[in-house]
Amino acid sequence: MSPFSIVTSVNQKIINQKHQHVIASTQKHLPDVDFYIYNENSFLKENVNIDGALNFDLFKEIKGLEHFLSNSPFKECHKIGKKDPNKYLNNPDEYLSSNHYWNRNSIFWFRKICSIYHCSKICKSNILIWLDSDVSVQKKIDSRFVDFVSSYDLCSISRRNFNGWMFTDMGVVCYNLKALGRSFINTFYDMYRSESVFTAHRWDDCYIFDLLVEINKKTLSCCGLNKTFGAPLDYEEYFFHDKGHRGG
Repeated sequence: MSPFSIVTSVNQKIINQKHQHVIASTQKHLPDVDFYIYNENSFLKENVNIDGALNFDLFKEIKGLEHFLSNSPFKECHKIGKKDPNKYLNNPDEYLSSNHYWNRNSIFWFRKICSIYHCSKICKSNILIWLDSDVSVQKKIDSRFVDFVSSYDLCSISRRNFNGWMFTDMGVVCYNLKALGRSFINTFYDMYRSESVFTAHRWDDCYIFDLLVEINKKTLSCCGLNKTFGAPLDYEEYFFHDKGHRGG
């Protein structure tokens, strides 16, 4: 059995995008690894089923998910920032430094947290690696990578934003289910389902991930997947995060 598994979530639109690389590249370079794919939009009658992967319907596996999305503050998130979009869209720094962009789109990013949460319950390996749909696996994940991430609770891509502040890019995240990675996932998910997340300045997965890491920094062991942040390797040896469609 592989010491790690891969998990991602998709919908019909994502599968057909030119920036979607995760399916073909994972199956090419990691053919013997458990590959979990979650259908994000089955409630819209989308039939997403990928040959060779372990396919799950997010809205069947997470009880009450559709009701939660329809009755929590997520139901109004599409209205955030719509009253004066030019104020933000014409000023990228102000646009991204506000919470408008992040909160308006948080309902979509929340689904990846649901996928990770469910997968952590059924995953047979010690390491669970989340990959965004626009991440391309570049080569086989070797023992050097696995040994490194196994020595931490969490490993992720760390970046600095336009103000120099370090933040987590959630495109590639490794959770050590044998250590505190499992309880971190549970807390991550529970923040949303309890609706406590909606008291935060931002509701997106990156912000809440970093908030939980900061709150638990005395007990969690974390490292960025790049040499800038202390790792002996760079994630770019193994993964390419194609962010071209977002221009950054």
